[in-house]
Amino acid sequence: MNASPRKEKLKKVARVLLALGEEKAAEVLSHLDDQEIEPIMAEILAIDGIDESERFSILKEFEREIEKNSGSLMGGHKVAKDLLIQSLGEQKADRFLKRIDNLSSRGSFKRLEEYPADIIAKALDDELSQTCALVLSSINAKHAARVLALLEQDKRASIARRIATMQKINSDSIKVIAEALEKKIKKMQVEETHTTGGAALLSEILNHMDLDSEEAILSSMNEHEPELADKIRENLVSFENILQLSGNEIRRVVERLPDTITWAMALKGAGADLVKHVLGSLSINRSSDILDEINHLGAVNLQQINENRRKVLRIAEELDRSREITLRKHKEKMVD
Repeated sequence: MNASPRKEKLKKVARVLLALGEEKAAEVLSHLDDQEIEPIMAEILAIDGIDESERFSILKEFEREIEKNSGSLMGGHKVAKDLLIQSLGEQKADRFLKRIDNLSSRGSFKRLEEYPADIIAKALDDELSQTCALVLSSINAKHAARVLALLEQDKRASIARRIATMQKINSDSIKVIAEALEKKIKKMQVEETHTTGGAALLSEILNHMDLDSEEAILSSMNEHEPELADKIRENLVSFENILQLSGNEIRRVVERLPDTITWAMALKGAGADLVKHVLGSLSINRSSDILDEINHLGAVNLQQINENRRKVLRIAEELDRSREITLRKHKEKMVD
């Protein structure tokens, strides 16, 4: 059975009062008589609680209702202020409106927290430090830290200074920046989907061709679109392909890339089977050096790990193309 219109209104009133907080709710209730307060309190008792996002939604809905019922008057903010002054007094109404503005400003960037840190960092890469500081100061601190760590070092320092010295910014300006940045991210994602989708499809096709045909196509692409050719090569092989190499082949790669730190960074966080396979293929001294380096690394940025894995894969691919090793065993030529 559906709740009566009066019941629904009482629920809304109860949720608005909870969103206002105990002190302000008490002040509002002080203007009501006992008969009006009793059913509202019954609804408040039936609510377990509301989180910050719900509180923001309730306050915004409250503001929209005021604007909707204000007839031909323009500007819900003014109507809300007049109503709150009548209910709470001018000083308390101002404090409440500042609270709404603050929640609204932060809420403008709230959706950005749904995007991965690397996507936000990419979107901020060509933005001014002041814009970056505004964005990072308006989202969850933990997520902001991840984004900041992915930006260039010089820019990180500049952004940090901006955050530390940031002044109050007009809420309308914040909304404009938040909307523009979200549009930018969505556009990037569409472009990335088209590029990655085509690259993945071509990679799958090339995986079913012989090595000579594959290399001829990639070499031709490399002359005209080197970045796309690199992306396709990355799709063709992953660091896990190292598991397919024999002990002799791994030693051949290490001969071309003997740097201990590179191997330690590349193997950091890799599967136990892969680490065991690589280290077991090397001499005791070399494998001990790499293992010691891994243990001394501590926490490592995922971006750094991936960069070092790409270094290893580039050498392995060069050796694969020169037929010194076979990186993808299913590509070996079979002779009847």
